[in-house]
Amino acid sequence: MIPITALAKTDENKTYVKDEVIYANLSANGNVNDMYVVNSFQIDQAGQFIDYGTYDNVRNLTDLTDVTIKNENEVHFKANEEFYYQGALKKQSLPWDISISYLLDGEKMEPKDLLGASGELTIQIETKKNEDIDPTFFEYYLLQVNLTFDPLHFKNIIAPKGTEANEGKNKLMTFSVMPDKEEVMIVTTDVTDFKMEPIEMSAVPANIGFESPDTKELSSDMQALSNAIRDINDGVAELEDGATELSKGAFELSNGSDQFLNGINELNNSSDQLINGSEEILNAFNQINQMLGNIPEMPSGIDNDLKQIPETLNSLSSELRNIAKFVGQIQTEVDNLPDITLNESEIEQLIQLLNDINTSIQENQFQTGEDNEEIDEDLQADLEKKAQENKNLINEQINQSIKRLELMGESVNLLDGIKTEVPNDAKGSIIEMANEIDKFSQGIDGAMGSLSMLDDLNELTSGLSQFATEYKKFHNGLVAYTDGVNQLATSYNELNQGTHQLAKGTSDLKDGISQLQDGTQELREETKDLSGQLESEIDKFMEDFDFSDFEPLSFVSDLNKNIGVVQFVFQTEAIEKDEPEDKPKEEEPPKNFWDRFLDLFR
Repeated sequence: MIPITALAKTDENKTYVKDEVIYANLSANGNVNDMYVVNSFQIDQAGQFIDYGTYDNVRNLTDLTDVTIKNENEVHFKANEEFYYQGALKKQSLPWDISISYLLDGEKMEPKDLLGASGELTIQIETKKNEDIDPTFFEYYLLQVNLTFDPLHFKNIIAPKGTEANEGKNKLMTFSVMPDKEEVMIVTTDVTDFKMEPIEMSAVPANIGFESPDTKELSSDMQALSNAIRDINDGVAELEDGATELSKGAFELSNGSDQFLNGINELNNSSDQLINGSEEILNAFNQINQMLGNIPEMPSGIDNDLKQIPETLNSLSSELRNIAKFVGQIQTEVDNLPDITLNESEIEQLIQLLNDINTSIQENQFQTGEDNEEIDEDLQADLEKKAQENKNLINEQINQSIKRLELMGESVNLLDGIKTEVPNDAKGSIIEMANEIDKFSQGIDGAMGSLSMLDDLNELTSGLSQFATEYKKFHNGLVAYTDGVNQLATSYNELNQGTHQLAKGTSDLKDGISQLQDGTQELREETKDLSGQLESEIDKFMEDFDFSDFEPLSFVSDLNKNIGVVQFVFQTEAIEKDEPEDKPKEEEPPKNFWDRFLDLFR
């Protein structure tokens, strides 16, 4: 490999610029076997020079003049123009700790044991920072690793992080390790009769040049996405307000429904008392009529029995008026029940609205354009990941809200019959019953007043029979009314449970939409300056590859100044069969004079 040489900036009193190429021979496992440095000097003025480094030995590569080591770390030499010398390093450590391992069919193998083997081969090369070496080289140098494969021995070569190329008849797999990065490089291949050429590595300063990408169009797209997310957030906020009002109304409805159910149950519990009292009156009429019909003359004591009937009627009338007052209170509760303004059709519209919001969010994909070489893939992936995480959260919250709305629809269907099941004129009907009883009572009183004036028993019997017939109609109406109350009390319990479900459903919906609004608000906060975030991420990405602050320094000694370029070249030993050594020729015995004379004729 040809060394890269460059002149460093020097002051006028400096007479040379120095470059270093560090060579290292590694074992097949990556351990350092030996290291040496080729030092080169671009000299402006000839003279005597001192270079610094701790070497086992040095060798002049330019001419035959002496290069000597003094004071352990000083190298003295005379030079004019260009000068090269090589030094074997005492300290043999690289800026990278390199580890190479081999697996054959999944089993770890020593390199020497692989020779001639066949199977599925995995080569793993791991590079880490060597903490014992100046970190400048690890932080600023680009490391390149090259593996050479002979197609006669290696098939199906796979290296996810590598770049494949042809080098003559061989396949070359190249890996790049960025500055300040530790890396694991893996190659898998099918091998037959394994042998392998050296793995070559090199490292040079990372003078990577990037032009700032043109992000105007991309920034415009990001701003449009940000505006769309803002509009969605505003829409969800309005939806949250509506859900809050809906939940409030549903709880008022549930509370009112509980009060109404309690009243209906109390009225139903008093129905038996009403019916029993009315039956006593009806039975009294029937008994009196029966008595009058079975005797030719008016029985004695009949007037006392008749006088008790108006008292009983008055008591029943008073009880009915008390019940009417109570029913009036219940009717007021019914009238005060909040209207159910959310019907099944409107629930379906809310579900469709949530689906539309979700679709809008999911369709606003974060895109930086296909095959956009100006934006780093890792940067794209990071921004896309953040956007997708927020969209997934919102999608989950919207789906939960939709399920709650569907449950609410079932509850609303049950509640549609509440007011239709409750008779609006219940109080008036009961008062009308009480008035009818008052008429009966007054009629009995009138009959009792004129009882002495009745011509005969037939006239009394006819009058009482008419009273009994009318009262039976009233009694039947009272029974029908209490049966209706009983039926309503039984069926309304299910309707009341429906109001509880509605209240819980609207509360859950409110909570779900509140979570949704929190999610859209968080997404809004994270994306309100998408274009600015994009610029910031790109600037950060560019900073990671800005090595303009790099100052070259000597690898062998920090006493060396005027450093131009320092680079590294190292390779592993080959894994191959040893060449057989030539057998030494047997020494012929010394020939005498006669043998030498005969050789002239042979």
